[in-house]
Amino acid sequence: MRGVLFGATMRARMRALLWWTVALVLLASMYIALFPSLRDQSSINDLLKTYPDAVKQAFGISDLTSPSGYLNAELFSFLMPLVLGIYSIGQATDAIAGEEERKTIDLLVSHPVTRRRIELEKFAALLTGLVVICVATFAVITLLGPPFSVDLPLSRVAGAVGGQFLLAAALGSFALFLACVTGKRGISRALSGLVGLLAFLVNSAAPSIDALRPYRSASLLYHAVGIDPLRNGVDPVNVAVPLGVAVVLTIAAVLVFQRRDIAV
Repeated sequence: MRGVLFGATMRARMRALLWWTVALVLLASMYIALFPSLRDQSSINDLLKTYPDAVKQAFGISDLTSPSGYLNAELFSFLMPLVLGIYSIGQATDAIAGEEERKTIDLLVSHPVTRRRIELEKFAALLTGLVVICVATFAVITLLGPPFSVDLPLSRVAGAVGGQFLLAAALGSFALFLACVTGKRGISRALSGLVGLLAFLVNSAAPSIDALRPYRSASLLYHAVGIDPLRNGVDPVNVAVPLGVAVVLTIAAVLVFQRRDIAV
């Protein structure tokens, strides 16, 4: 029986996973293919100097004529966190709260399997889906990048993509925790989306607002993109913070789900 629920969850989500993966790969491919048309236009960086600092900070814009600056602005600072965040929150809230709303949770828990295994195998399916999307994105950047002059060290690309995975995993664990507490997909998705939005706003506004600057490191987005991993790489702190959040919230979700009375 071990792993059966994981396999069933993966099969049920395969079509959605395929579409999310294809969408992000196509978007990444499009941006990579457009880079040569911008690379030699130094006037673009002059134009960027006229942009408000808040806008540049919000979308990670430093320059658009270097591979790292271009990919950071077009893919890693906003688009990829948005896509992975929506996927992660949606799948996490559906894992338990979706079963409750569909009135199938009683059938699930009646099987000879613990609630802990139900939750962990479903969350493992979510993480596997994130791995698939991230590996596909890493592959398209490393394979398609060099022919279009987007040639970056593999370790930097891996660090940037890995940061996106950890960010999405942390958001997913928070959504899973809320779903286990409330049993409601709508509420859990709304609150998780709000947390993601706040993380974006704090990371974006902190460099320009002195009152927020001490709290920038509390934003999960900062540990994924605020450190500009394509240029600077990552360090253990940037890995440990979102990883620790994901682990703690997943454990909390398990404990809540084990103790909560489920009304069907």
